[in-house]
Amino acid sequence: MPRIALDCGDSYDSVIRPTVIQVIDKVKKVTGLSNVKTLFTGDPQNTPQIGGSLNGEAKDVSFSNEEYLQLEVRTQYVDSDMLTNNVFARGNIPLFNDPELGVVVTPVVGHTQVTISVKYKAQSKNSAERWISEIKRRTAQGFKELIHESDYHYLIPKEILVILDQIHQRRENVAPYGEDLNTYLNKHFHPKVTWLSNQSGQRKALGVRERQTNILGYFDFESVPELEKGENGNWISTFDYVVQFDRPHSVVMQYPLVVHNQLLDPRFFDDSENFNLNLEMYLSTAFNQGLDVIAHRHRLPALSTIMGYSVPAFDEWLPTSVPMGTSTMARILLAVDEQNPRYLCNIEELGDFALIDEVITYLKERHEFATVLGACPVFFSLYQDHTRMSDSVLAMDEEGNLFTTVDLSLRRVYHLRVGVYNDLTLLNQETLEDIRINGRFAQILLTALEPQLKDDPLIELLPDGRMPKRQFWDAIAKIKGTNAMYKNKIEVSRFTVASLMLTANRPSQYA
Repeated sequence: MPRIALDCGDSYDSVIRPTVIQVIDKVKKVTGLSNVKTLFTGDPQNTPQIGGSLNGEAKDVSFSNEEYLQLEVRTQYVDSDMLTNNVFARGNIPLFNDPELGVVVTPVVGHTQVTISVKYKAQSKNSAERWISEIKRRTAQGFKELIHESDYHYLIPKEILVILDQIHQRRENVAPYGEDLNTYLNKHFHPKVTWLSNQSGQRKALGVRERQTNILGYFDFESVPELEKGENGNWISTFDYVVQFDRPHSVVMQYPLVVHNQLLDPRFFDDSENFNLNLEMYLSTAFNQGLDVIAHRHRLPALSTIMGYSVPAFDEWLPTSVPMGTSTMARILLAVDEQNPRYLCNIEELGDFALIDEVITYLKERHEFATVLGACPVFFSLYQDHTRMSDSVLAMDEEGNLFTTVDLSLRRVYHLRVGVYNDLTLLNQETLEDIRINGRFAQILLTALEPQLKDDPLIELLPDGRMPKRQFWDAIAKIKGTNAMYKNKIEVSRFTVASLMLTANRPSQYA
């Protein structure tokens, strides 16, 4: 699924300034300065900002010895949070969530420290000393910290709305729900998402109104601030007040490549991305590229290591779970045929991924087992969205055609996983014997799982094309994925259903 992260606009005006204003209002109240004017003008080189005067209507005339608080603000992200916070982690409540399609929009927050430098100008020395006495009393009582609340808003980027509109169009083109765009958005947006506008009601934009509680603030001084006499006869005291809170700064969106059996427009995802690039550096055939993941998984990046070859190359879909002891050779995005919703594809037509002839022949001859776990070393699984469907849903005929026993939904996304057992001991006894008898296929499979066996005399065949049983098991023991209990050169145990231990007590001769 594509994922994008977008900045949510100027969060200084919409988040920082409202928070500072509400914090200072409480500081003024607890220090007895409720009626003192506050100046928060920001950069003097810029035009006056919203909230520049906090005491209502500005006076026509201001005198130089007027009493007021002047604020300067410095913000910085907390370094430890920047290093540990994953932008794409889903730690926050989604702003938009459509679980049916897998569309999720979440905010990204950063722990931010705001240092408010406050300059208090008093009209008289008595007023200044009274305020200093209040600070001394609070400090002596251990009340240097305060708990704050903040109401603010931030905008949802317009690009998010454009993508949601595209998804809605695809949603209503095929197997529609009969919902218009407004109904769809209102159904899946969080209640705190609303339309915002300026004071004249113009320039509406979609945004989020939030209240953040339990914001810790404290006076950042070791001793009580001293008074200084200003040039105009004012008495001046300066101090810093620090608050730390979670500042929303970006929005992350995750959405599917396919909506109701339709691929999104290429402008909404990077179709030049190639998640197979690392695999293509190794072996020539697509089949061996997939199997090479098993033998060289310590040398490949995580995506290629775990999930094999992707068709198409720009699809980064990964299953959430796979059967134990198996590795993925390919994961193939499927389209549902509206005229024949049970047909998937033929194993000879898997896009850019290709099985070699010997494997195709082997699978066709054993087509009834190719979709059953434990019954075939190379097998096929069907995933609906991220969930693996039952073996009984998928089947193959003697021509190599894969089909389902139920109609597929046009509203869901399907992937075909081509898997291989990296621990052959998990296969049933009949399958292992069948592999050994088909010696040429056994050679291909064993050397794919462990390339060092390529020139090993262990995998030499008998004149009738079979592989000797002892050599076959010795070769399996050399495969890295084989369970350690089967690497015992003295004794090999094969559990079928369970292991039992019987303890017999000999009766006493006097009984």
